[in-house]
Amino acid sequence: AKQINLSDLLLAISATGDKLPNKSLSSEMKGSVQIDADRQSVQANLAGGLLQSQVKAKFALNGFNNPAIRYDLDIDQLDVDPYLPKKPAATAKAETAAAPEQPFDLSGLRKLNVEGGLRIGKLKVANIQSAQVRVDVKAHNGQINVSPLSANLYQGSVSGSIALNAAQKVPGFTVKQELDGVEIGPLLKDVLNLDMLEGKGNVDLNLSTQGNTVSALKKGLNGSAALNLADGSVKGINIAKKLREFGGRGGDQTAAANKGEKTDFSEMKASFKIKNG
Repeated sequence: AKQINLSDLLLAISATGDKLPNKSLSSEMKGSVQIDADRQSVQANLAGGLLQSQVKAKFALNGFNNPAIRYDLDIDQLDVDPYLPKKPAATAKAETAAAPEQPFDLSGLRKLNVEGGLRIGKLKVANIQSAQVRVDVKAHNGQINVSPLSANLYQGSVSGSIALNAAQKVPGFTVKQELDGVEIGPLLKDVLNLDMLEGKGNVDLNLSTQGNTVSALKKGLNGSAALNLADGSVKGINIAKKLREFGGRGGDQTAAANKGEKTDFSEMKASFKIKNG
């Protein structure tokens, strides 16, 4: 048969394993799949539960040798953290540090012909919580562009793009992101486990780098960053109080951080230039 039409398809998935959340998962999706071998095309429409999410998916493929892939995904909520690898123990970290760094190979991306959009109602990854996530991807001849990359997070929003050039021998990366009206305190706490700064405002990032190892990407980092916060505080120290306490003593003075103290500010601005890491 050169034409296959599965108009009432049911996909049921059941799996068990020690690395799965609760050591098991089950999902069920319904939809249709059409395959036309003469035209070398596949189309699929599926909807249902996948992991802890409700998913609507459309998928199209044209050409079996060099496939052009198009997709559209809509997910109501997704928590990625239970499926991420656990942080290695201290001994494992030491062994990893001693091992020579291995370059990564992105040459396989040069043949990609992919376009698609992803929307997620609520997303949690690496303990960062966001909503109304939109990620559109275009990949042609080793040039991968993610634009827009946008979401609502921490009472504000983020928008921007990521570009990857895998066509050249040494891959290049460009990141442009604007965080608007974001509560910086909860963001720092969830991302870096730092509880040292409060305030609401904007963060701008414009970064680029090249390399095929993590260390090379760090060394090749160039660009700029800017911070503009309002009505916040720096936790751990009350600068005015310390100045009064140290007044008249002379010489160098040292004070330990005190979680119960903070220095309020009406405005905090900073800009950074990054050159060669």
